Amino acid sequence: MKNSKNLGSTPVLAAFMAALTAGGILLSELGKFPKIGLGTLKIPSAAVGVLLIIIGVVMTFFALFKLQHSNEKSPQTVIYAHVRNPVCLGVFLACTGAILAYGNAALLVFTVVMGLAGAAAQKHL
Repeated sequence: MKNSKNLGSTPVLAAFMAALTAGGILLSELGKFPKIGLGTLKIPSAAVGVLLIIIGVVMTFFALFKLQHSNEKSPQTVIYAHVRNPVCLGVFLACTGAILAYGNAALLVFTVVMGLAGAAAQKHL
């Protein structure tokens, strides 16, 4: 069996983003979080959301595949050359897409919180 590479805090940060997104959507559905509809932007928002989910999932799996199959500690290929942590970026895009597809403008605040938390966590690593 191949030695798996250390992903550091990436799984924790990705799980935090996913839990925050799912929790926000659940609280919104239960009426515990304000639901602000997007009105006429609902359909374009859903389409952009689905696109972001697809891009985020593909980016996450591509980054993990490259990391597992690279001989370097930090591969400098395509996405890794431009983004410090493409796994977290992929999860962030997928979560943002889920919020957009759900269609609650109030939950877009979570996108800002996740982005700031992710950026702060990456600076301290």
